[in-house]
This record gives sequence, structure tokens and C-alpha cells, in this order.
Amino acid sequence: QPLTINKMESNCDCLMFNKIESIAPGTSKRLNVTFDATGRLGLERKTIAIFSNDPKNPVRVLTFRAHVK
Repeated sequence: QPLTINKMESNCDCLMFNKIESIAPGTSKRLNVTFDATGRLGLERKTIAIFSNDPKNPVRVLTFRAHVK
């Protein structure tokens, strides 16, 4: 059965990403993420939470770290 992505949300408006709705079995899709570092300095830690119909892992959190100079 396809993996259905119900919702994707970030902890910061500085992360922009393409939304994925579903992934067919045996395939993959690319998640493109852009970080806007305007007005930021130092260590940054941002996340994207992915909510799906996966019975074992219904929520996956991707963590992005950057050192803005």
C-alpha cells in the first residue's frame, strides 16, 4: 500500500520544502529543503515533522543543523 503523507510541518518559517503526498511501494521521492539564513548567526537546529499512515512510525522528524557565519 502507498505511504500517504498526511501533513508536513517545520518548526521555523525559514525552512521551505516541497510537499509530498504519497510514495508508491518500491519507489522513492526527493524532498528538497531550503534554509533561509537571513538575520541568523551561529548554530541553528531546525526540524521537519512528517506525519504518515506508517503503522510503525507514523511521525518522522528530520533534523537539520547549520553553522551560520
